[in-house]
Amino acid sequence: MSKAMSALRELASLQDLFRRKPALPEQPACLLQSAEVFHKGKAAELPPGEVLEILREELRRACVAGAASMIPPRMLRRAPMVFWDREPQAAAFPGLLEAFLEGAAARPRWLRELIEALLRDFGPERPRLPEAGHATADLLRMTRDPRLQPWGRAHQRYSIFDVARGPERVGAALINGAEPVQSILSDTGLDDPIRAEGRFFRAAVGAMLVGLPRALRGRGAHEAWRRAAAVLEIQRVRRDRLGRELAESTLRFPDLAGETISACLDPWLREPPAPNAPLEEIKAFLIRVIGDPRLRPERWRAAPEACAQLMRGWLATASLETFFALISETNDDPQWRYRRSFWRACLRHMPKDRPAEVWVVLGPGMAARARAVTDLRNAHGLLEGSGQYGEQAVLLLRLGKVVLSEWSNVGPVRAWKIGDVRCPTLYRDKYNAQHLRANGLDFPDHPSLGKGGAFDGKGLWHRQPAKGLWQGCAAAFLQNHTELRLSPKDYMPK
Repeated sequence: MSKAMSALRELASLQDLFRRKPALPEQPACLLQSAEVFHKGKAAELPPGEVLEILREELRRACVAGAASMIPPRMLRRAPMVFWDREPQAAAFPGLLEAFLEGAAARPRWLRELIEALLRDFGPERPRLPEAGHATADLLRMTRDPRLQPWGRAHQRYSIFDVARGPERVGAALINGAEPVQSILSDTGLDDPIRAEGRFFRAAVGAMLVGLPRALRGRGAHEAWRRAAAVLEIQRVRRDRLGRELAESTLRFPDLAGETISACLDPWLREPPAPNAPLEEIKAFLIRVIGDPRLRPERWRAAPEACAQLMRGWLATASLETFFALISETNDDPQWRYRRSFWRACLRHMPKDRPAEVWVVLGPGMAARARAVTDLRNAHGLLEGSGQYGEQAVLLLRLGKVVLSEWSNVGPVRAWKIGDVRCPTLYRDKYNAQHLRANGLDFPDHPSLGKGGAFDGKGLWHRQPAKGLWQGCAAAFLQNHTELRLSPKDYMPK
């Protein structure tokens, strides 16, 4: 009986073993090994600067003495580190490049050193770099080293070692290619973090930006923008004052900020505007990685002023709509229908080369509710004080050479000339309520009705909005002080 029980236990164990699924590796070992052999490998960081200076000086001495061919192989192999890195650029030393290329023809590892230098220090103006690129392409065609074959395929497809064509072909593929962006970066080795900081990738991104405006005017504008944004925007980690690590969006190459802004906004700076370009996505991207031009104007100076004007115009519209949305939460006075229609007309009819600018100032209570408003993005001023001003807001509008204010509560429209010491400055963090109520310019009577004006400097009251009384007075004021011309059909609500 004991033998039978033992046999049953062994049978049950065998049956349980067959039921188990073997824990196989996610990737077979042969594939992992082949990936290591045929991958481009990781780029290495350069040694410390003092080490490079010693290497540069020893190479210079040998070349000046006419003994470039006598440089020890161990030293010569490292020569690409200083070929184009800082001054003097060693590639210009007499006989050095020739000696290195002669050695690289028989030593694949040397060629990998040269490839890394070309991608890291790329530049058509660098001494003998175009020549080194052509020599690299020739050596890749002759080599049978499996570790260099991926580079040979990359050059065959994208001409990456052709100084004139390489960046253009990679840039065009990034924005218009059939393959995913990540595949292109992998094929060219630019998915490596160190190579992604190199000058070749920067040149490719620059070439991509040259082609971006045309792509945004095509039918595939949304896809082109998605691909471009994946290249341009990256996440960097910084530490705040408390030592906490914070991830923030930033431009991959900050020195290309001017080119990036110009390329992104080109579809709206030239007539006719591009109907398919994703305006909201591009606007949000620029605010995210460059900043609000009203608050960070220095970041926009690398681009033409027309770019900042266009963005400020977009943001003015968003701020205006946000102001009225916040007011509607606590104020259902019928007159706001007419106020909204009039100020919208002002923004709509301002000249395109001098768009309106808008800044919202919020009381503490209203500011707390505005934190959740996406379009405002915390870009507003704060009305100092509490109590009666806690739930109030002020709309400041710059139209030409005047600034006007509109309060959320019952109060008049005020206006000041820019340059007047009483004129509020837009885009400040904090405002004093009394300053925003300072006396300003007079408003003329309605051109047709002959009444309704304000001549004491205390502002224009919103009288008889359904008949267009105050609106006609305000329109006459704007006609006298700006280039804005409004008729009742422009500002009376439909």
